[in-house]
Amino acid sequence: MRKEVFDMAKRLSCRDMGADCDFTVCAETEQEIFDKAAEHARTAHGVNEIPEETYDKARSVMHEVERC
Repeated sequence: MRKEVFDMAKRLSCRDMGADCDFTVCAETEQEIFDKAAEHARTAHGVNEIPEETYDKARSVMHEVERC
């Protein structure tokens, strides 16, 4: 019997971070998540600098999913 191997993707939402916003990002790597989330934070929430504590919180609430 052959075992299938799935690459897990990651997902993060503004709601996971405590914001009242429906934005969700899904990507293959943590760095892709951070890049897309930072762009959203700038354009939608006016956040230009993201403190290290925010990245730490994002890591703690990020979900692994089978696919985006």
